[in-house]
Amino acid sequence: MDKGFESFRLAFVVVVLLVVGFSGSVVFGGKDIELSEVPQVVRTTIERELKDAEINNLERDKDDGKTVYDVEAETEDNRNIDLKIAADGTIVKEKRELEQENLPAAVLDAVKKSVGDFDYDDIEKRFELGRRTVYRIQGGKGDMEIEFKIAEDGTILDKDTKHNDDDDMSDSFREHRRLLLQLRGQLRLVAVGDSRVEKGIDPQHFYGEKNRKYPTALNFGSGGAGLNLQKIWIEDYSKYVPKLEWVVYGTSPRIFNRYFGSDEADDVTKSSVYRADKRGVGWHETNTSPVPANAVDNDDMSPWGFDGEDGVDDDFRSDRERRDKQRDLRGGKYRLDNKRLKVFESLIQLLAGRGVKMLAFIPPIHPLSIDQPCTDDDGTTREAYDELVAKLKALDAKYPNFYFLDVNNKGRHQLKPDEFNNFDHLNKKGAKKLTLMLNEFISKVDSQGKKKS
Repeated sequence: MDKGFESFRLAFVVVVLLVVGFSGSVVFGGKDIELSEVPQVVRTTIERELKDAEINNLERDKDDGKTVYDVEAETEDNRNIDLKIAADGTIVKEKRELEQENLPAAVLDAVKKSVGDFDYDDIEKRFELGRRTVYRIQGGKGDMEIEFKIAEDGTILDKDTKHNDDDDMSDSFREHRRLLLQLRGQLRLVAVGDSRVEKGIDPQHFYGEKNRKYPTALNFGSGGAGLNLQKIWIEDYSKYVPKLEWVVYGTSPRIFNRYFGSDEADDVTKSSVYRADKRGVGWHETNTSPVPANAVDNDDMSPWGFDGEDGVDDDFRSDRERRDKQRDLRGGKYRLDNKRLKVFESLIQLLAGRGVKMLAFIPPIHPLSIDQPCTDDDGTTREAYDELVAKLKALDAKYPNFYFLDVNNKGRHQLKPDEFNNFDHLNKKGAKKLTLMLNEFISKVDSQGKKKS
């Protein structure tokens, strides 16, 4: 036997023995399984605890040498449930997001006695076999953010109180929020999406000269933003914009790709400012006097929230860079997440209830992508692109307030190479051209209605 391999094998055995000595078990990761593969007693527990919730992940694993089943699920109202179940059907661990009405009376009474009236934001039940059940409750009262840990019998185990601030909110969202807070009384249109919107939509070119003097359109795009961040904006912030008529959504295909994730929404929801915003703190008073562009507190952004770049990136001019980018388009990994598509559809419905129209478009990618196996460098295959376009066109036909434009068209669009700053971001020249195209479409809808446009 090779001496090098034998040395490696012995070292590996020693490491395993050390791990066993310290932990009593060795776990190399669970195995994904189907519900039909679990014992009936475990399945009974799963069905009883989850009811109509959708299972996102089910694994068989080892915990201290014993078989356990880890279940991750989500309810229809997007609340998470995590269970660890023993082979005999006993729940070993549980973590469950709840509504206020699901809390035990003793817990509700404890909160009321401690702080009086209280706005509940996030509630989570945590249970571990052999330990007491604990409810973690986050919410607020006035300008205070309060977090409780309360036992099932109403005993307050911990209470943390702090004043609202925005230090824990992402810089990009914080800056956009400040613009929104200042301009909400006059805004008619808000553009949302990732960096392809942040750098590719220049809202000063919506609505003509009046908008350039008194901003009525705002770019709320943010680099790396996924669907969940736009869900936050539409659900929790658009209600504070009384004159809102349009949401323009740059729907990059990756937001529907199961293999793409974004955690920027988590940064926002953990912020005490966001929790206060949900309760309407500071948002009820609307400025009745129009705010001119030169008076907007915009920090590093334009008064319209645009953060575009000039010219063409020097690196992208080189032949090597262009070849490397085309090489990135040869292999893709894409799976359309129908669950995310349902969330997207729910946002259309919510806006319809508020009398707001949505224009969704697929942002343009550099013409280098034409005829390549993937339509972008996020791994969107041509087949996946066609599937997504078909789904969005179906929503266009279904909802009177929803419009879809396939601007990118697999790279065969109206934008020229010198209107791109790099492979997937327009420069200021391209942003103006794209914005004027979208503005023309919106103007036609506003004047002629959906069927004619």
